[in-house]
Amino acid sequence: MNKVFNFQSIVIAILLIALASLVYTNKQILEQNNKLTNQISSLNTKLNKVNVSTNKIEQRMAQLENKLEPKFQDLLALNK
Repeated sequence: MNKVFNFQSIVIAILLIALASLVYTNKQILEQNNKLTNQISSLNTKLNKVNVSTNKIEQRMAQLENKLEPKFQDLLALNK
């Protein structure tokens, strides 16, 4: 009876250690997940700013192209 009790105590101790290890690992994963979530959010904000800037540059380029196109057409006509 004493050997069975000791065996059960050892198994319970091992299970408790495994549980503590899993809880600790889960906490670390949760912390890492929160850090990554914050980094992704920050990168998303920066990407949105870059996209807005790119759109503004594209609009300016289109305006310049529209202004220069008649002048280019005139130059082509003069060269013919």
